[in-house]
Amino acid sequence: LDKLVSGVHAGDRGVTGRALVAKSTAYRRLGHQDMAISSAEEGLSILQVSGGANDDLAEGYKQLGSAFMHKGEYPLGEQNFKAALSLISKENLRLYSLICNDLGVTQFGLGRLELAANYLEEARVGLLKLGSEGPMAEAMINLGLVYYHKGEFDLAFDEVSEAYEVAQRAQYPRVAASALMNLAMVQGALGLNLDSLATSTRALELARQLLAHRLIAESTEDLGSAYRRLGETSKAEVLLHQALAEVEESDEKYVESIYHISLGKLYFQAGSRDSAL
Repeated sequence: LDKLVSGVHAGDRGVTGRALVAKSTAYRRLGHQDMAISSAEEGLSILQVSGGANDDLAEGYKQLGSAFMHKGEYPLGEQNFKAALSLISKENLRLYSLICNDLGVTQFGLGRLELAANYLEEARVGLLKLGSEGPMAEAMINLGLVYYHKGEFDLAFDEVSEAYEVAQRAQYPRVAASALMNLAMVQGALGLNLDSLATSTRALELARQLLAHRLIAESTEDLGSAYRRLGETSKAEVLLHQALAEVEESDEKYVESIYHISLGKLYFQAGSRDSAL
């Protein structure tokens, strides 16, 4: 991507703009959200000045929205996703469905659960038509999360379990690991604490195989929470501190704050109220 930005294609503004947007995606996946934002904004600016195609502009807004979303800045994420959606139609069903998935996650972050479910269902239907099993499994995981937060744990269990099966069949290990992490959370809500512990352990093993730091952090936090629910607070504390150490290396402060909440729950459960605060 750097070669496209500064090499022989540097004179082609469209290529440069698209490369910067793609670079934003890479930064985001590495956990460098501020760099992802800067790269997407620069790419979008170039595409706008050079008269880029609507699909390219929509992709730029999508990646910019994703970076804001991963920072927990949901209003800015929503603003950019809606800008992206306004530039395309359902004829580009893949991009349309992926943006609907992102909007669903954003609405979930804003606490608008019904609207989130609508967007995610739209995403799932579109991706099913395309046979895009990996992205469809991601949309199903997100829909399962919405059901979980609505207290509809049986629906959440069905959605996330199916997402795991789809991801496994389609050989999307990262999505499969994400499905396992969320399945463990739902199992905990259903009181299936030993199942939750086993599922969290499988998720962490898979995340470590993938060398995916964000997934390692999330699955470690899940495993720590599973031990907390079983009353094994010493093991839980070690794991939750490990998860926090993993995420502190990135600039994802929103995720870091969630892990601090998990530690707070642990200390409160153990009777250490001062530490919990």
